[in-house]
Amino acid sequence: MEIKPFRPRIFHYRAWFTLEVILIIVGIVMIFATLEISRRKVFSFVTAQQDYIVSAEATIVSILIIEIIGRIILNRFYERGAKVYGAYIRTIIRIIGYIVLVVAVISILAANPALAISIGTITGVIIGFASQNITGNVLAAALLVATRVVRVGDTITVAGNTGQVVDITLIYTIVDTETGRVFVPNSVMVTTAVQRRKLT
Repeated sequence: MEIKPFRPRIFHYRAWFTLEVILIIVGIVMIFATLEISRRKVFSFVTAQQDYIVSAEATIVSILIIEIIGRIILNRFYERGAKVYGAYIRTIIRIIGYIVLVVAVISILAANPALAISIGTITGVIIGFASQNITGNVLAAALLVATRVVRVGDTITVAGNTGQVVDITLIYTIVDTETGRVFVPNSVMVTTAVQRRKLT
């Protein structure tokens, strides 16, 4: 079976890059607007909840910045013919960036102990039930990056699907098969047998 090599679309990359830059600019403008509205006391709600509104806006901007940095790194490494290392570095940046972001948000919420406890209890219960698989997939992504058992560009067979690995994200390993792209959870990549074609 012949697997076509993965070639990211330059137009697709530029479109996403432009959109993310615009959203970052809009987010920064919204942060300054919130601070100005709070300073002038135009809306009492905004003035009272300034820290939390700005935190939410800064969180969105931070996520966009993390993603755009990862996209730039992946594109730069691809241009140099080292897309494998680009995918690994992007995954590492995502993991570190989101960990730092979560710690920063928790530290802001900790300024109000009652709010922090309430939100922490509710989100803890929700996340505990809803994100068990997500947490496992993120940890599995870190393991795949560290062990390099499967790399971008490898031709593998997993869960009955044979194709070329085109990306390793935080949640899924994307495999390009003859019939289409298959999104394999990273936890499956770690816990089940994966057949990799011998490197020549």
